[in-house]
Amino acid sequence: MKKLNTGILKLYSHILSGFLLLLGMSTFTACVKEPPVAEYGAPWARFKVNGNIKSDSTQANIPHIMVITSQDTTLSDTSGNYLIQIDGYPSDQSFAIRFVDADGNQNGAFQNKDTVTQFSDVHFTNGDGNWYSGETSKVLNVKMKPQ
Repeated sequence: MKKLNTGILKLYSHILSGFLLLLGMSTFTACVKEPPVAEYGAPWARFKVNGNIKSDSTQANIPHIMVITSQDTTLSDTSGNYLIQIDGYPSDQSFAIRFVDADGNQNGAFQNKDTVTQFSDVHFTNGDGNWYSGETSKVLNVKMKPQ
């Protein structure tokens, strides 16, 4: 009985293979000249946001403000300047950025500020021609209100 079942399965397999071959669904690809190359990864780009942080009332630069995104956190320097880098898919993007007074009353107390910066119709530079599409940048100057 076992030999009969095995023989029927082999016959069924050959008939099915022949039918698929007639439909053009062969497992043999005679037109392929080179084996396929496996590539792993995803396209990405670097988005840079930089600017200056000032007091809304006095227009003075504010140092030591934490600049927070989902991927990176930095502090503004003594002149109130900052640079934050975000890696993402190379397309139009929006990033939420939070500005937090990290030093308390040392430079005056300021209210936190939440904002969204958008990159639209972006053009990337310095890509490597592979997965890295390059970088783009945007200036975002911020004014924070005293508490």
